[in-house]
Amino acid sequence: MLPVGAEEPDPNRPHLYGQYDGGLAVENDAFAEFLQAASRREHLAERITALLEQRHQIQEQLRQAEAAHISAQTLPERLQALERALPEARQRHEQLRQQREACEKELETLHQSHEAYSLVQMLMYGTAGLAFLLGDIIVSKEIVAQVLYLPSNTSAGCLP
Repeated sequence: MLPVGAEEPDPNRPHLYGQYDGGLAVENDAFAEFLQAASRREHLAERITALLEQRHQIQEQLRQAEAAHISAQTLPERLQALERALPEARQRHEQLRQQREACEKELETLHQSHEAYSLVQMLMYGTAGLAFLLGDIIVSKEIVAQVLYLPSNTSAGCLP
């Protein structure tokens, strides 16, 4: 006895038979149809992905176009605001230019005064150096005289 829905095998039709040994008919082309369906599914998935990407690009272009449109609509207002701010910007530019020129002049005077200042410094440090050298010679002479028990002799030509 055959299960419900089972047919008698037809020898004239090429079938593969299922678990009941011929009870349920299975077409030979089922696997080929499965492969075609899987291939078509992959193709459709790729196509859907490409279409979604195109949709995203078009939406981005639309956003950019809307932003450009809004920008173009506000352009006259922004232009008028810039024209109103132009005199103030020119005045500020002139003030900054004058300040720069004043700073450059002050820098030039500092460079010129620096040369005279360095000459004064050289004279002061030179005098201090000579005084230190002279004091060192005198102290060294006294130390040597004390070590050797030499009398202090001012007639030798040395300073006391």
